[in-house]
Amino acid sequence: MNLRVLIFVCFIALRPFAPHCFAQSIQLNPPNIDFGLVEQAGSLKAEVIVSNTGNQRLFLMRAETEPNFEVFVSKKTLQPGDTALLRITYRPKLPGSFSSTLRILHNQSEKPLAVSVNGRINSLLPDILTNCVSFSPKTNVTTQLIQDRAAFNANFIDARTGEKVNEASILFVSKTSNRKQEFTTANSLLQVDLPLGPYALIVSAPGYETQTTDLNMSLLLANRTFALIPNPPKPAPVRDSVLVVGPVSPPSSTETLDPALYKPNHIVFLIDLSGSMKAPNKLPLLKTAIAQMLKPIRPIDKISIVTYAETVRVLLPPTTGADKTAILRQLDSLQAGGLTAGSEGLERAYTLASESWIDGGNNQVILATDGVFRLNKADRKRVARAGQEKTPILSVAAFGNDLKALQMLESLSRDGQGSFLKIDAGDDASEILLNEIRKRSRK
Repeated sequence: MNLRVLIFVCFIALRPFAPHCFAQSIQLNPPNIDFGLVEQAGSLKAEVIVSNTGNQRLFLMRAETEPNFEVFVSKKTLQPGDTALLRITYRPKLPGSFSSTLRILHNQSEKPLAVSVNGRINSLLPDILTNCVSFSPKTNVTTQLIQDRAAFNANFIDARTGEKVNEASILFVSKTSNRKQEFTTANSLLQVDLPLGPYALIVSAPGYETQTTDLNMSLLLANRTFALIPNPPKPAPVRDSVLVVGPVSPPSSTETLDPALYKPNHIVFLIDLSGSMKAPNKLPLLKTAIAQMLKPIRPIDKISIVTYAETVRVLLPPTTGADKTAILRQLDSLQAGGLTAGSEGLERAYTLASESWIDGGNNQVILATDGVFRLNKADRKRVARAGQEKTPILSVAAFGNDLKALQMLESLSRDGQGSFLKIDAGDDASEILLNEIRKRSRK
């Protein structure tokens, strides 16, 4: 038997098992819906979460159902790791027991996903008995897979006193379409109606810290209360570097990094400009710290700045210490506001470091953020290669007091073979950054 024949025989023999292999990369939660005994109803609704646990893109093409069922989906395309929400509605014409299997056709196998639905309705609500004339083609199978909407109510309270916060707003950013909608309330209650699916939320109110969170808009989601943290009182400056009002400027110190003791540096600052970084002890403190640490930076050193919020931007390409004015000008333009595209920012920062690599020097990315930094598998592999193949080390300048975020960021700095730098108001933040550069560039 030649090789081609052997391959063909193996393909035919293994083909029946292919659907089962693909099926393992798609999860339904729950796979079966049992409504049990319902005394009276006009319609019944349930939700199923579809998870793409494989490494291939998943397309949900259509749903084959019996005429009394409707199926809606939050999105049809699922990247690896994504989830979608199926809403299933049963509209009976007669009371009694029912049992059906809904089939969701997709691109990964000829075998559709199957969701079984069963239960019993003892009696129908009166208005369901009045039927309109239907001009639809008569068929035993209907095909529907469309978007749907849901109502959502948000309440706002003071996290310390529990009292209502009347003026507040939420910016909803769809993770499937990047569409943005902002809603504002003046009576502590916000009522919105939006398409189903995943959203990123920016919650803000005058006098309170901005919050960012994720929300999966579903039909089962009804209310959420946001506990807003009051802005901290503006601390009295301990040094000029703690808080800044107006343009930043370097200190008058004449200290330099002795070329005989310190290697050339390329420092890429990756800066989080999301809304939560607006607080005086976060982005303003960081801007002042970087400005203060510029004085010792030499012409042989380079500074770059990459920012990320809703988009990623190279604010400052590699610029030598001989042009501190250009660095300060771009630094002064930083303003917080928006969401976080951290993964894209990290990729751009690493690319910038690699493109302007200093052989034998200190090539370093310093991530400055106050939140959980979400990484995909490719990001984690890149971080773990620190010091290899023109991959910089990664240090983290962490702001705020989010314990979960701080733990994650500390772990990230270890993976990147860098340092974890916790910076608070009152700290000499510029000295913290400069000591880190000294530590990494020491010959």
